[in-house]
Amino acid sequence: MRRNSLSFKIVTRIALLVTLICVLLTAFAILFLRRIQTNQVVGMMTRCRDDAGKLIDLSIDAYIREVEAISMRSDIREMDWDVQKEILIEEARRMGFESFEVGDMNGMAHSTHGNDIWVGGRSYYNKALSGVPNISDLVYDERYNKMVVVVSCPLYGEGGSVAGVISAVADASFTNAITSSVKLDYDGGIFIINDAGDKMAGVDYAGRTMLENNIHSGDYAPSGKFGQFRELQIKMIQEPSGLETFFMDGKEYFLSFVTVNGGRWHLGIIQNRAQALAVLSEIFFRMVLITVAAIVFGSLGGLFFARTLRPLRRVSASIKEIASGKADLTQRIRIKTEYEIGELVDGFNTFTEKLQSIMTVMKQSKESLSDAGTMLKSDTKNTISSIDAIIENIQATRMGTTLQFSSVEQTASAVHEIASNIESLERMVENQSSSVKVASGAVSAMIGNIEKVNASAEKMTDAFRRLEEKAQSGLRKQDDVSDKISVVGEQSKILGNANKTIREIASRTNMLAMNAAIEAAHAGASGKGFSVVADEIRKLSETSSAQSKEIGEQLSKIQDSIGQIIFASNESRLAFKNVSEEIQSTDYLVKEISSAMDEQHRDSEKINASLGSMNDSTDIVLSAVNEMSEGNAAILKEIQNLQSSTTDLKQNMDKMESGAEDIRSTGSALSEISERMSASIEDISGQVDKFQV
Repeated sequence: MRRNSLSFKIVTRIALLVTLICVLLTAFAILFLRRIQTNQVVGMMTRCRDDAGKLIDLSIDAYIREVEAISMRSDIREMDWDVQKEILIEEARRMGFESFEVGDMNGMAHSTHGNDIWVGGRSYYNKALSGVPNISDLVYDERYNKMVVVVSCPLYGEGGSVAGVISAVADASFTNAITSSVKLDYDGGIFIINDAGDKMAGVDYAGRTMLENNIHSGDYAPSGKFGQFRELQIKMIQEPSGLETFFMDGKEYFLSFVTVNGGRWHLGIIQNRAQALAVLSEIFFRMVLITVAAIVFGSLGGLFFARTLRPLRRVSASIKEIASGKADLTQRIRIKTEYEIGELVDGFNTFTEKLQSIMTVMKQSKESLSDAGTMLKSDTKNTISSIDAIIENIQATRMGTTLQFSSVEQTASAVHEIASNIESLERMVENQSSSVKVASGAVSAMIGNIEKVNASAEKMTDAFRRLEEKAQSGLRKQDDVSDKISVVGEQSKILGNANKTIREIASRTNMLAMNAAIEAAHAGASGKGFSVVADEIRKLSETSSAQSKEIGEQLSKIQDSIGQIIFASNESRLAFKNVSEEIQSTDYLVKEISSAMDEQHRDSEKINASLGSMNDSTDIVLSAVNEMSEGNAAILKEIQNLQSSTTDLKQNMDKMESGAEDIRSTGSALSEISERMSASIEDISGQVDKFQV
């Protein structure tokens, strides 16, 4: 099989395609299954961690409840150590504890192991005293020479208050026994640490006096091979739960953790990550085998398919033989086969026969086609020359039309301007006629008004004459009134003097009456009648005095009024005099106005006659302007018709020029086409001659 053959390419591409598909499917399957397997392992470890945490909490609670049950016994609550000791020794043996301790409120405790001890400073003891059952961290106890853990509960007295503490001491293996109940699916382990990092479970403390602490150990330094595990233990203390991965001793592990024992301890579960995901390795191996098998079968299929393409190589050889010779269209491919390849060969032979007949016809027609091309080329050149002559004539005619159009435009503009001037003249004549008519009417009205003013002036002259006579009469009467008022003023002065005399007489009479009354009093009974008369005289004098005083006041007011009347009378006399003088002046002015009105009446009649003549002339001018406007309208209409005809002629000439240009362009294109066609005919003739028919 040649490397550049179609069979080799098909086999190679099928093999590469199958390989690529298998690799992609394998990668996708591994990634997909890895994610699924990882999620399953994570979910399983999370459930295992949570179940283990619950189991450990339940185990711790079970031991605490055992100790609480013992503390609730009445014989224990009596706090009689002799009774308590035997019971607690038996319970320690039954439950697997090292010993029991019973302490009082002061911190002293009896122990079933031996001597009394002081426990007051221990945290688990103080916590139990506060009423909280608890389990302590691991601690080394010299009495037992080993690590122990203490379960403590409060002891309640009869009154219900805390009376002491009961504690059960257990070996350190106690916590390992609790964690050993948790079963793991893969290699790993379980451990418990407290908040300080000390391991509470997961370590064999037999014979050891110190707690193991990976956080503070030099072997677990951050830069050491266990540094990552140390950091995860710190994270266990800081977070309530989680799932992490880490490397240790060259292996990768899962670490799932959760808090237990009320948050004081932290449970960690370690499992080998490679074992958890071991199923992926098996899947990967099987996918590789499937890929190799697919590549082998794909290559075999390609080889089988290549065998079916052998007839095509024979077809290719026959085609090259026809193409590399003298274009002999009489040759045919002789291959007998079925399927699509046989149909391809038959189709190629049919195509060759059809091409042979076509080339035979083309050889027969090439000479006549060449003559037709030569004639077309010659006729096209003659047509272009004629079109150029037509275009020159059209352009000359178009220039004349353009000049005519410009002249018509100028004439139309001049006629429009004349029409505009005639319209302006007509409006001015009409305005003048209207103004003359209005002025004539105004002058006629003014003449009538002047006549009315003259009549009114004559009436005013008569009225002013009568008014002056009445003013003179009023002035004389005002003088009479002034004289009479002066007389009344003098008489009022006389009355004032008489009233003053009467007031003096009344005053003297009053004095005489008072003296007479005094004398009548001196006379006694004989002067009683005289006293009555004197009293009446006194009253009459007082009345006269009061009346005289009132008359004096009235006379004073009358004199004041007379003074005011005299002043007003003088002012009125002066006013009558001024009015008379003003009337005389006004009468003179009225006479002057009447004289001016007469003169203006005569001038207005002359103006009215002139306006009548002007109005007749304006009517004649207006009639002439109307005739001019009608003649100009007729001229303007003819100019517009001429302008429209010129515009149409210009547009037609533009269209003719544009059409001639289009014809010329078409002729040029046709000439180019005829030249190209002649060249193509020559090329075709050369190619047709190469074929052997």
